Amino acid sequence: MPDDKRYLISVPPGLIPQAEPDVNSGTRKLPQPQKPSGPPPEQAPSTPGAGPRGPVISLGPGSPLPSAPPRSAPVSEPAAPIPAAGPAAEPAAERAVTPAVEPTAVDEGERSTLSATETAPVAVRRWVLALGDGTRHPVDPAVVVGRNPNPQGLGSAAGAGALPLAIVDPERSVSKTHALFQVRDGVLTVLDLDSTNGVVVSADGRDQPVVPGQPEVVPDAAVVSLGRFELRVVSA
Repeated sequence: MPDDKRYLISVPPGLIPQAEPDVNSGTRKLPQPQKPSGPPPEQAPSTPGAGPRGPVISLGPGSPLPSAPPRSAPVSEPAAPIPAAGPAAEPAAERAVTPAVEPTAVDEGERSTLSATETAPVAVRRWVLALGDGTRHPVDPAVVVGRNPNPQGLGSAAGAGALPLAIVDPERSVSKTHALFQVRDGVLTVLDLDSTNGVVVSADGRDQPVVPGQPEVVPDAAVVSLGRFELRVVSA
């Protein structure tokens, strides 16, 4: 065999189909594969949402099944805090603490004294002018004394509301409007209304002449001289 054909492989006759000659071009066409005459094979319906399938592995008889991949442990979410039931307790510093006050012990004597002080009305001292004939005239709130006293003629607020007290004086040493007796805040005073013979207050062995226009305090059981006429002052 020549050297240029020693590497050629001869094909047995019948394996390669013979090409049909093309009449027009002079070339041969290769035979087309024949389509099967039966219905096309059915395809498995595709499942919506299903992803591509992995490769199908065929196992021979007696082959062990492949082990499934290990499942990942579920991740547990942190539990939400449970709200406290009821209103929150107030801080100890903000709580108002009322100190307990212990009652003060009071004996029966003090209790009776306090009750008498709280319930009994304040006693108002009353003053009375006692004359030599035994007649008594209260000073409430003011009295004008004289032979013929006229409270309206005083012309001052001192004589407002004063009552007249006329006395009988045969010697006529008492002026018509001689003196004004008046009580203020429980204190008795006498005022000389510019009389002719003046006013003298005698108490505790001492005689105190009254300055005209200036009231003088008269103590209890004192004797007041209007000229030569005397009257006694008594408190009740």
